[in-house]
Amino acid sequence: MKSLYNNTISEAVILLKNRQLKEVSDLLHAAIAVHDYRPEAYNLLGIYYEMIGDTEKAIKFYRVSYYFDQSYLPSYNNLSRRADAYKRWRGKLDFGEWQHKKRDN
Repeated sequence: MKSLYNNTISEAVILLKNRQLKEVSDLLHAAIAVHDYRPEAYNLLGIYYEMIGDTEKAIKFYRVSYYFDQSYLPSYNNLSRRADAYKRWRGKLDFGEWQHKKRDN
């Protein structure tokens, strides 16, 4: 099951970076159906909603991602960026590059 999840996440990152947004939402929801406790898919859904202009949903999914793993750096970075007006314009979307990035506490 993990490889299915990992492959789905990797595919979603590629689609998001190429702004091929039509199938991303369904793909990420399928990943959540496999592992609903992992932060990566929620973080990527946040990026998806941010890309289509739904900031409220983006923040919601960044928060869910952070809830499941407070040490997962991409959700922390994206949530921080949305909360900071300066970073909002200068900060980059953190896709996680499908690595387990951990934040030192």
